[in-house]
Amino acid sequence: MKVCHLIAGLGLGGAEMMLCNLLRGLTSLGVQSSVLSLSGSGELASHIERLGIPVAQYGMGYLSCFPGMRKVVSRLREFRPDVTQTWMYQADAYGGIASRLAGVNKVVWGIHNGGFPPGYSNQKTLLIAKGCALLSRRIPSRIVSCSVAAQKLHESLGYDKSRMVHIPNGFDTVRFAPDAAAGGRLRGELGVAENDFLVGMVARFDPVKDHETFVRAAAIFHVHNPRARFVMCGKDVDHQNAAIRRWLGSGGVGGRFLLLGKRDDVSQLMNAMDVVTCCSKSEAFPNVVGEAMACGVPCVVTDVGDCALMVGDTGVVVSPGDPDALAGAWAKLGKMDAGSRRRLGELGRQRVLEHYSLDRMVRRYLELYQTLGGKRGD
Repeated sequence: MKVCHLIAGLGLGGAEMMLCNLLRGLTSLGVQSSVLSLSGSGELASHIERLGIPVAQYGMGYLSCFPGMRKVVSRLREFRPDVTQTWMYQADAYGGIASRLAGVNKVVWGIHNGGFPPGYSNQKTLLIAKGCALLSRRIPSRIVSCSVAAQKLHESLGYDKSRMVHIPNGFDTVRFAPDAAAGGRLRGELGVAENDFLVGMVARFDPVKDHETFVRAAAIFHVHNPRARFVMCGKDVDHQNAAIRRWLGSGGVGGRFLLLGKRDDVSQLMNAMDVVTCCSKSEAFPNVVGEAMACGVPCVVTDVGDCALMVGDTGVVVSPGDPDALAGAWAKLGKMDAGSRRRLGELGRQRVLEHYSLDRMVRRYLELYQTLGGKRGD
């Protein structure tokens, strides 16, 4: 079977990482893949090419799409895929239309957005999402949503319910696994004592991720928990970030924070944490939560997207934008002894193994492609 994946870009992001993981799994099952990046290059292009999968990159924007569209159509006719899989709105719209023009009638859209929070959403993104709703009855054979919440949201926007399929993200439980030794070594390198209570957040700097609430909650929590330490990592989350420096100064907790920027050892870093936090204002199905659970680390999450569904009773769920509630959730886990927290983390890992493993996700996608028939023109 031949599958061509069309995606808006290949920068570091949740959907982009899931594409890489899916490609790795499909390749091991004998699927021949190709990737078209509509907007241009990105860090993950080289990772995909190392799998032996060709990557073509274009300079298509939201408005300057038509010259690139002809090139995409030509590439699709050359590759002759049985199925095209598109990722996110731009690729759903332009990639879906290009697929049809190239004669590929088995098109699978991918939805990876959990909401449009007021004041944080790009109106251009909302506009193209609404445009996709109009196209959803004509272009895609199926529409895959990575989360239940995202599926409901897009059905409310007018997406064709009859074509919707829910396939949650899957996580590499070999790479992301409990490793107390690695976590201990990293704590030593970071200067975190064994009896410090380390609360962490892994997210690029973006208003939707709400680093400010994390810092405000840290200032509240630290008053009653002097052994508390805090670590944040992700793109632009470092001491060069003026907004973060201002928040730390206002909260008086700068000396308790580690700002590590972009890291390549996230699994080890998670194993060094006592609690992993996702305090976003909007999510669909955040990878960081599944990865932390796979590492056996309890999570505190905001009640957005499928976060509450993911953690079940293995973590703590709070309202978004509420530093008092966030600090209270940390306090609840902090009052538990280390053994009880470890057992809670083990339950979280078991939940990932049962419901959100990478193998399970890959099988679901492959079954979908096979169900569509794998033939052109029918």
